[in-house]
Amino acid sequence: MGACNFPMVGYNPNYGREVVLLSLSNASELRKLRRVRFLSIEALARVVGLTQPQLSFVELGQRAARPDIQAALAAYFKVPQSALFGADGYAL
Repeated sequence: MGACNFPMVGYNPNYGREVVLLSLSNASELRKLRRVRFLSIEALARVVGLTQPQLSFVELGQRAARPDIQAALAAYFKVPQSALFGADGYAL
């Protein structure tokens, strides 16, 4: 897990201002993107066809994501798969 390739500031409509997310320095790029967009893990899991625990394992690097899940997550966030996953399918 290297430096974050994505902005660490997100807009939270509930607060009406940008919020800096400092607690994500060791998180995977996938988790950073999800959190910056104030998206729950449950909601994202539903979108890509996983359960919450399955997506959590992927985000934490405890399980590799299948190629179709990698593609779905990359498409959802509009980033290349290589920005989220290594060649082995594990989250960066």
